[in-house]
Amino acid sequence: MEYYLFNAAAPVSFCHAGKSQMQDNWMHYERIINEHVLYIVVNGDLYLEVDGVQHTIRSENVFLMKAGAHHIGWKPAAVTFYWMHFRTSSPLKIVDRDQALDIKGEKDRAQKSILFPQQFTLEDFKKFVISINQLIHYYRLEPRSLMNDYLATFILLELANQVTLQSTISSSKQNRRFEEIAAYIELHSREELKVSDIAQKFNYSEKYLTKLFRTHYHTNIKEFILERRLKLAESLLLSSNDSISVIAKKVGFHDEYYFMRLFKQKVGLTPTHYRNTYSLQFLTQYEK
Repeated sequence: MEYYLFNAAAPVSFCHAGKSQMQDNWMHYERIINEHVLYIVVNGDLYLEVDGVQHTIRSENVFLMKAGAHHIGWKPAAVTFYWMHFRTSSPLKIVDRDQALDIKGEKDRAQKSILFPQQFTLEDFKKFVISINQLIHYYRLEPRSLMNDYLATFILLELANQVTLQSTISSSKQNRRFEEIAAYIELHSREELKVSDIAQKFNYSEKYLTKLFRTHYHTNIKEFILERRLKLAESLLLSSNDSISVIAKKVGFHDEYYFMRLFKQKVGLTPTHYRNTYSLQFLTQYEK
């Protein structure tokens, strides 16, 4: 996997940002632009071919495309995503995994750099949504301002901070297996998931699977599934106008009131209060 590296000593030069909601037949048009582009998918899948390589950018995935890359959609799909265009004062560098680990190991160098993979999953989607909505708000008030440059830089720093040690460094067979199982749960978190079914799919005993999750996540697999569902609910509350009952069903809860009680217990706010506190909707025509 490629890692992108650029200097954090000075703010980036912000160009544009927005949030777009595309229908079933939409595909990214073909183009080459002299700006780096950050894509963050909210719902659905974004199918993007960059310099001949096909990528699938899923919900809560971050994807960074360097300036000058030839890109075009390779498959139509309904998708909602944030996008941010920016430039850097010095060229964006591409490094491999070993070089990325060396940079992370040098404290002084790491503090002066923004470094993250070309594509990864957000750990804290809520924090990102608050920041990008604030940036879009100020961009609409004043398209060109130093504040926008610093807000865009803050977002990039925050995204780099969310690339955890687990997601960038893990290399053992057991770690990779855990990541495969966690990714499977992420993908199917809206469905009825039983520990026995997951264990059977990956040819593990329930006891070993439970031990694996306690080792890597310090909790049991049922709690992990529950947290994934509530995380998805947070995303939907911030990025859609669906009712609470609809969102409860979308994340696998048949009882709306049980979902509301559980959400309040785990998050500290009712779903409605959470939405009113953090949500700010900015649907924008996508920049061509």
